[in-house]
Amino acid sequence: MILLSPSFFLIGLQIRVGDQTRISTQVSSNETTILKKFENFFTCSQQIININKKLYHETNQIPIIFLLSDDIEIRQAALKRWKFSFECFQSVENKCQSNNRNLNILANSNPVFHISYTNDRILAFQLGIFDNFLFSLCEQHIISTFS
Repeated sequence: MILLSPSFFLIGLQIRVGDQTRISTQVSSNETTILKKFENFFTCSQQIININKKLYHETNQIPIIFLLSDDIEIRQAALKRWKFSFECFQSVENKCQSNNRNLNILANSNPVFHISYTNDRILAFQLGIFDNFLFSLCEQHIISTFS
């Protein structure tokens, strides 16, 4: 619903780290380390927001980052730090619009349902297609080299 609303300016951010992250047995990093590793993507998102600040005010839109990643830790760390709040969504006067120091991030907090590692390949394929459809609704896109 948020992705279809004219109240929001959507920036699609796709960080693909590779299939090895899904089958890796290494110990999880903390969220600060994870976000530091992919800091350039989030900085780029913030720069897009800062450059378009006037547009957001003129159109009364709230910038939102729609984050896709094959790494659940990236998505969960980003959501923990910058999750788009339900209160912001319900804000009648777009009070969140003026809060451009924090990113407003939407992402799935569940593991990716990868087609190669599941018994229900059709569902995994459908979910991947749906994620790409949602990503296509974004006004601007930031994509990693592995994407």
